[in-house]
Amino acid sequence: MINGLISGLISGFFASLIFALFLLSLRPKINISEDICKDPKLDNVYRIKIVNKSKVNLNNLRYSLHYCYDAGDGILDVEKIQPRKEPLDFIDRNCSENEDYAIRLSFFIDREKYPLDKGFLKFTVLATHSFSNTSKCFKRIYTKDNIKKGVFQGGESMRIIIDKD
Repeated sequence: MINGLISGLISGFFASLIFALFLLSLRPKINISEDICKDPKLDNVYRIKIVNKSKVNLNNLRYSLHYCYDAGDGILDVEKIQPRKEPLDFIDRNCSENEDYAIRLSFFIDREKYPLDKGFLKFTVLATHSFSNTSKCFKRIYTKDNIKKGVFQGGESMRIIIDKD
């Protein structure tokens, strides 16, 4: 009887450990656009596209865009750029029924105030997997070469349809 109890405890411990490792392996999967899309119709409006590649919703979405520049002393100074609209805190799961899993975040960037030839933009996203409750941070750095004038293609595509004007 003692042997059965000990083997039950050990197998229960290992089953719990395997389940915990399985849950920890379920992390948010996000694609962030390699380029920033400059709106051809609106002055100084720039968009970054995020696509949820997970099969579940992502919660507690936190994102920020910072302008980073060298102030001359070798240390980077950072200024936060606010989004044009209220921040989102949720992205739908990736499925063919809707396109709410792909979002475009808009920012008003004054190119005179934030010259990209003297600095760069750093975009950071933090998201939580709704099933496993694990979080992951994603980062992308943009320079002046990463800005394209046009609109993002719909769906999962990160392609920018270039405006010929």
